[in-house]
Amino acid sequence: MDFKSLLNTTKDKLNDKDIREWGRHTKFTSLTSQIVFTLRDSIDPEMCTIAWAKMYEIHSMFHGLLLPPDKPIINTVHLCEAPGAFICATNHYIKLNYKRKKWNWFGLSLNPYYEENDLGAMIDDDRFIFETQDNWSFGADNSGNIMRRGNIVSTWERAKEMCGHENGVDLVTADGSVDCQHDPNSQELMTSHLHYCEVVCGLGMLALKGSMVVKMFTVLEHPTVSIIYFLSLLFDSVEVVKPCSSKAGNSETYVVCVGFKGISKDLLEVLLSKVDGADPFQTTSFIHKDKIPPAFMSEFVEVAKYFTNLQRDIIEENLRTFRNENREWRDKISASKNWIASQWTEKMNAGRISVDEKIVGNSTLSGSFRNI
Repeated sequence: MDFKSLLNTTKDKLNDKDIREWGRHTKFTSLTSQIVFTLRDSIDPEMCTIAWAKMYEIHSMFHGLLLPPDKPIINTVHLCEAPGAFICATNHYIKLNYKRKKWNWFGLSLNPYYEENDLGAMIDDDRFIFETQDNWSFGADNSGNIMRRGNIVSTWERAKEMCGHENGVDLVTADGSVDCQHDPNSQELMTSHLHYCEVVCGLGMLALKGSMVVKMFTVLEHPTVSIIYFLSLLFDSVEVVKPCSSKAGNSETYVVCVGFKGISKDLLEVLLSKVDGADPFQTTSFIHKDKIPPAFMSEFVEVAKYFTNLQRDIIEENLRTFRNENREWRDKISASKNWIASQWTEKMNAGRISVDEKIVGNSTLSGSFRNI
């Protein structure tokens, strides 16, 4: 079954909708959209955004991300991270669950102060970066572009300095994306090279038994299949998840990899050789489909089917209620949103930390600057 065509056919029904009106409608109908506001009111997290909630939820779902528990120091690296919500969520989780541990971290993102970077590709909130400049790396050329070999190598060197040359990073997160508004139906294919570069960068600095979390989108294209299959060979477990705090109608998913088995320097060098230059996924396959076991492909088809149907159902429901709202329906949606937000906070055990335990501790970093 061609899940991509099915999903795109559903998405095409939005072509004649006013983007602002549709955005207001889907924002209201998103049953998890109250989570961030409830968190700000109840526990006041640092940089509390949708991204914060997603990362905290992943930490709560996968307690093994920061194991082993007897390790005195936790080392994390956050790729394509700006403005910094994944970092703040990780800090919040560590402060609540690993109180006696030391935490080292740094982030890599497009440098907002690098003149040659595309303004449209960068975040418009650099306050956290400004307050934590020593914890950011922008690579060998200072651009922060992870799709350049020299910047990946530079990130590996920074990780070695942070962890000690005999150790590695316990957790790598990668939350990169590219602007696909001109061709949203090709989002997954257009971001494949970026995701490949994030994976290569992460593999080169992970400690044995380390974990990696990588944002991807619809799992419908062969480049995604091949990347996830490759990761399944290198980790004890690999799961594709969509946090409930993620906007239900969008295509994003997260690949959560736990228990890194290690990788040879020779293989890393081969992977690194494909970073620079033209997007290799436009002309070649990372792993040919004939090399992927049928059992894996069968399981992957079920994953693709699940997330495709989930997104299609949400879009169709939003279409059904678009311009057909009434007071009773709106009251039910509002009540559901409030209940889900309170349940989420309880189930994720999201408690309050002190101002001193926050990274910056500045109330202006509440996350309310924009909806990210």
